[in-house]
Amino acid sequence: MKTENEMMTKEQENMQQNKKAKGTFIATMCCACLLGGFLGGFGTWLQRGYDKGEAAAWLGERIGTIAGNGLPVLMVIVSAIAFGYMAWALKKSKEEWKQAQNYDDEAFEIWNETSDKRIGTGLNLVSFVTIFNYFSFSVSFYADIYYDEMSSAMFLLALVMLIVTIFASVIQQKNAVDFLKIVNPEKSGSVYDMKFQKKWIESCDEMEQQMIYKAAFHAYKVTNYLCLTLWTGFTVLAVVLKISLWPVTIVSAIWLTMAVSYAAEGKRLSKSKNEAGSAAGGNPLSF
Repeated sequence: MKTENEMMTKEQENMQQNKKAKGTFIATMCCACLLGGFLGGFGTWLQRGYDKGEAAAWLGERIGTIAGNGLPVLMVIVSAIAFGYMAWALKKSKEEWKQAQNYDDEAFEIWNETSDKRIGTGLNLVSFVTIFNYFSFSVSFYADIYYDEMSSAMFLLALVMLIVTIFASVIQQKNAVDFLKIVNPEKSGSVYDMKFQKKWIESCDEMEQQMIYKAAFHAYKVTNYLCLTLWTGFTVLAVVLKISLWPVTIVSAIWLTMAVSYAAEGKRLSKSKNEAGSAAGGNPLSF
């Protein structure tokens, strides 16, 4: 139990921290309100000047046609860069691995760190390109169905690149994981296993796990800010260009799913292992 003096000291500390942060918080909220009011007023004024549905359809067709025909070419370029780099990184690390087995402990650790960074960069590039290619295929698919100026050859190219991306990303990730398990025998898990991520994290040491958790929480916070930004933008566009409420609904669903899953997982961890405590059990709102 905390003594009365300790509780009073903590209360004073809380008051000082809140007082220090209150000014910035109030200023931020005022700016957000002013920005929201401006966007709402501007959107209402702008939407009176033209047919919203017609403008949105015209703009969508122009952008969709250009993107639908251009993105398949970009899919080829970025895929060649990402998968090419990944293949080079893995080949170079495998070649160096034969020599590294004769290194002393310090030299081996330096090589291992360099190799991990090289392969990690390749895996990140593959992930980025995979998401980009998924998006590009969706745009080309939509444009091929609804826009007359969309080239069927470009859609076929997008389809081929989607298939190539799926198989190439899985194969390269498998090869990278298998090599990392050879270099680090304590690592376990197969890319083909549906529980691979869980098994891989469990096989990591404490420092590696902390890095993963911190990176994941940072991604969680960034996604919260992104959802707020998208919600604001799609709300204004729904009024100005009459794009329907589907974008806002989808963003809100993702936002809510993320918040609920965070709270549920925090509660589960606090009950089963008592590791997270009240910090993970409560929702930090991420703002």
